[in-house]
Amino acid sequence: MSNPLIPSDGVYRLSAHKLNMMLECPFKAYLYLSHFPEGPSEDCWAKCGSAVHDYAEDMTKGDLKDPEYYLQKYEVPQIVPGMGINLHDRFYKCIENVPKFAKLDGAIPEMTEYTDFVTPKGRKVSLQTRIDLQVENSTLPEAKGKVVVDYKTGKDVNKEEYRLQARCYMFAKGGEYKALFYSLLSGKYFVIDKLPEDYIPKMCDNYIDHIENRELERTPNQNCDKFCPYREKYCAPNVYFQQLVPPGTETEEVEEDDSDNA
Repeated sequence: MSNPLIPSDGVYRLSAHKLNMMLECPFKAYLYLSHFPEGPSEDCWAKCGSAVHDYAEDMTKGDLKDPEYYLQKYEVPQIVPGMGINLHDRFYKCIENVPKFAKLDGAIPEMTEYTDFVTPKGRKVSLQTRIDLQVENSTLPEAKGKVVVDYKTGKDVNKEEYRLQARCYMFAKGGEYKALFYSLLSGKYFVIDKLPEDYIPKMCDNYIDHIENRELERTPNQNCDKFCPYREKYCAPNVYFQQLVPPGTETEEVEEDDSDNA
């Protein structure tokens, strides 16, 4: 049986997003790659993040608009439903820190690049990276010299998926640039200045192994309930039941004994 997830031209088009998705939950990666429709999910956080990133890009380009323009463009709700968190306050807090980066000499915003290579196992890969900011001669106290910067709008940046993303950026730049991941909300950050040999190519091989071996199992984790757009349609308890017992299957009902006899 042919495997539809193997590209017909033999080139795997990957990104940090896809690599992290396969590590988090191979079944989610399968649904994403197969273009299954997404169910309802809470995307207000993503809307706020997009508004902040757009603001930062425009400031770096010298084409900045009124902050309200970005909130309206991305339809950012003021309050997170059920949580009481004010996303507009979060947006304004984040953009306070944007000038620190946007006003650096020679800063280049929003760079999308494709890096073609062959993995240790002989697979052809084209790795897509989208860098928020590239600086040739950074004077930032956090990272000087050649630096690629990624903005985050959450409080915490100490996440493994971000570190993989940072290494993808470094790999795309031939290891010549440091990677600075910075929370515009909290000021927390991390810097990676060394890239282990063949780290990204080996991660790509791991991803492709899952595809070619059809190892695409569900892996429940802490992000399922809040962030997975597929959970309600494919992984919720009632959906599990429907997968085990197809609709229309007759089941024998057992009468309950309402007697008081022991």
